[in-house]
Amino acid sequence: MIEDILKYRMLLEHTALHEDYQSRVQELAQKILQRFQNRQVDRTELESAIKREINWPLGSVSPQEVVKDVAAALRGQLQVASKSRQPQSAKKLLARLAEYAAHELTDELGNIFPDGDPHDATVNVFQKIINNRNQLSRLLGADAQNISLDDVVDVTNSQGFRLQDWFWNVLYPGVVTAFKKHNGHEPWDYLAILWDENYPGQPNPYKS
Repeated sequence: MIEDILKYRMLLEHTALHEDYQSRVQELAQKILQRFQNRQVDRTELESAIKREINWPLGSVSPQEVVKDVAAALRGQLQVASKSRQPQSAKKLLARLAEYAAHELTDELGNIFPDGDPHDATVNVFQKIINNRNQLSRLLGADAQNISLDDVVDVTNSQGFRLQDWFWNVLYPGVVTAFKKHNGHEPWDYLAILWDENYPGQPNPYKS
């Protein structure tokens, strides 16, 4: 009798979890559909977009299983291309975004010196990009018309990073490279040199 009750409770819990999961899959499918309903999307973009929208504990379910289930829910409702959509163009746009961020970071570092932290300055630059995420042409020029930050992220985000992690893991290395190309040093070293030039003989907070 007790064993039957326990089995029944387990069945109810399993059913509830299954229904909750299916509900989340449908909600996520609708969100993805709204985003891509006006254009064709390739599989890489679709998988990246789904992974970035997963915002609930997965438990024993893998992100790839969620991608598969959401894609199944979208079947027949979304135009999915079999080949990646101009990945080279996305990489070029990523490089241009890194160049833009490097120039902005130079200005930000000048504004925060001598008290600021390069990390905070970088966050300010990223926030400016986020504020213009739906129309990058405001930052990169007319040839980026109708291209959003999400478009760039989806094509360059094979690991499915959330946006904040994408900034630090994908965009930021390019920002440092561009910054060093234009200023001769990475951000911390750049501030350390500024400090020595302006406050010779004083302890330099930008040197470890």
